[in-house]
Amino acid sequence: MRKTYKAVFLGLLILSALSFTGCAGSKKAIWGNPEQGVLVSLHPEQGKSFKYEITSDVTSTMERNGRSFDSIQEFYTSYTLTAEKPDSFVNFIFIADTGYISFQYGKNKRDIDMSAIFGKRIKISFTPKGKFLSKKTTPIDSIPKPEKGRRRFGLKPINFIRTGFFELPEKRFKKGESWTETKTDTIVNNDTTRNYHSENIINYENTYTVLGFEKRAGKMCVHIKIESDFTKDMTTTGKNMNSSSEEEGESTTEVWFAYNMGMPVEIQINSFAEGTRAFSGQFSSTMPFSSETKQTVKLVN
Repeated sequence: MRKTYKAVFLGLLILSALSFTGCAGSKKAIWGNPEQGVLVSLHPEQGKSFKYEITSDVTSTMERNGRSFDSIQEFYTSYTLTAEKPDSFVNFIFIADTGYISFQYGKNKRDIDMSAIFGKRIKISFTPKGKFLSKKTTPIDSIPKPEKGRRRFGLKPINFIRTGFFELPEKRFKKGESWTETKTDTIVNNDTTRNYHSENIINYENTYTVLGFEKRAGKMCVHIKIESDFTKDMTTTGKNMNSSSEEEGESTTEVWFAYNMGMPVEIQINSFAEGTRAFSGQFSSTMPFSSETKQTVKLVN
């Protein structure tokens, strides 16, 4: 059975807390070379800014009372990360620059206004292994309360960063190597203004393959393929309705990571998911669903 996990995302391409100082020559020695293998670790130059673009297309089908309902979600955003002085964590200033989201359900189409979050600065941190530290997230600028449509799609500015990074093992990557690992993630979201709570437990079995070394956007990268089988159990509680869902699926992710620069250059995600979603409350029901996701993250500057 196939399945998708869009929210890929998700995690951070970061493996070890190595030194962030030193000359360019010593950095190249630290991070390795294609012949001996390279360390894939996030180690951006302090003060340097990186601009990324994300495009995402999600096609979903849900069945209810013997009828099928299709929906299409299109999403685009660009954001800038500026590397801060590292301590025991990897630190950035995050700014969402521009973007849009369009949602079509049957003949109904809606565009969500995201402009209120553009230009708002947020300090974010990750552990050396790539775990996003939500408790260390610090807004620098005042961020207005999201309007209803933006809340529905989870468009908090910081959510954009999750798509662009993946946690990878702490080891040297050599062409042709392949290995499998398992992991479990728990993602919790709370919105006290809406009395909303959700918890996602995701189990992965990831097979990593080092396809080789090549230039991407003018930068020498290690090219990694990640094939994932996963299960996802989600529960949500709200003011008027509770829901739960069970999913299974698989995804294929290709990553081009500039190991000397210490940042990802491009990520391509293709996934498919299917499962059931149950609602309780005034309009209780159980509905099968499936979804297909195509996502691209690119370093553009």
